Amino acid sequence: MKKSKASDIAILAIFIAIMVVVQVLSQIVYSMWPLPIVPTLLHIPVIIGSIVLGARKGAFLGLVMGIISVINSTILTTPLSYVFSPLQPIPGTNHGSLWALVVALVPRVLIGVFPYFIYKA
Repeated sequence: MKKSKASDIAILAIFIAIMVVVQVLSQIVYSMWPLPIVPTLLHIPVIIGSIVLGARKGAFLGLVMGIISVINSTILTTPLSYVFSPLQPIPGTNHGSLWALVVALVPRVLIGVFPYFIYKA
């Protein structure tokens, strides 16, 4: 039986909802974390979604992961937030850098692409 486009969109929405829940729960749990760098579990739904849905939809899930990371770095500041958010000022300046979007988005999109091809190999 052929999968419909509506079922693919529904599965993508489920993966995005899982990603949001994982991010919120991670922020609650890691709010007591003593280090400035916080580990993430957000890549797990992206990798599973890439293997199940394909490289293109995996790339979309990776993009959503990157957007969540940018939002998280903008709202909840840490000493390294300027690396992932263009709105956080670089130390020694009063402005951010648009390269932060490249740093935040491109690797996460690739997290959504590579697992599909590694699994298929």
